[in-house]
Amino acid sequence: MSIKKLANGKFCVDVRPAGSEGKRFRRRFDTRGEAVLYERHVLQHYHDKDWVDKPTERRSLRELLDCWWLYHGKNHPYGAMERVRIAAVISDLESINVTRSDQLTRKNIINYRLLLLNRGIKQSTVNRYCAMMSGFFTKLIDAEEYSGANPFHDVKKLNIKQPEMAYLYHEDIPRLLELLSGDELKAVLLCLATGGRWSEVANIKGEHVISGKVILWKQKMGSVALYLYRQNWSA
Repeated sequence: MSIKKLANGKFCVDVRPAGSEGKRFRRRFDTRGEAVLYERHVLQHYHDKDWVDKPTERRSLRELLDCWWLYHGKNHPYGAMERVRIAAVISDLESINVTRSDQLTRKNIINYRLLLLNRGIKQSTVNRYCAMMSGFFTKLIDAEEYSGANPFHDVKKLNIKQPEMAYLYHEDIPRLLELLSGDELKAVLLCLATGGRWSEVANIKGEHVISGKVILWKQKMGSVALYLYRQNWSA
């Protein structure tokens, strides 16, 4: 029996739709009706019968966001920030009447991009939003919480005109340092000495500087870097 009434009056669903070696689903509900609906949903979407077509994903994007948060976001150092960004994308999609995952057709994704471009948002930013949503669905698929195809996977990036890069010449550095003071000066000196990004250096604490070495935590690639700090420029 996959649904069992507990001593506290709640109903517990405990089922392995793919067999004894498959993933186990356990969840508690206040009513038997809710438990039955959840059991049916699990059995329909997570069975191991390849000859039986799984139903089209029709869950709302906000429901999927809750699943993403449960299985990935809350355990990621930048999960809360990413959750806000994804919620903003979902709000924009809802403004063009896209509220469910099965409504994320290629045409609707193009319409979403047009919405952003008409607001004056740069192509590079639009591409980042689409890449973020592709990663969102990838995490759900990896957690076996989404049975459909990734709707953003094959979306082509918008063409971007690469901006001309600017660099500091050696003679520019003293002039830059003269304009700075306090923590900003210290941060710039660390950036120049280590090659660290501003976002990495700005959060450095005293305990991260040991014997002339600087430890940078939470880098862009998620790694930890150790730099030898040599101050070659005077304030």
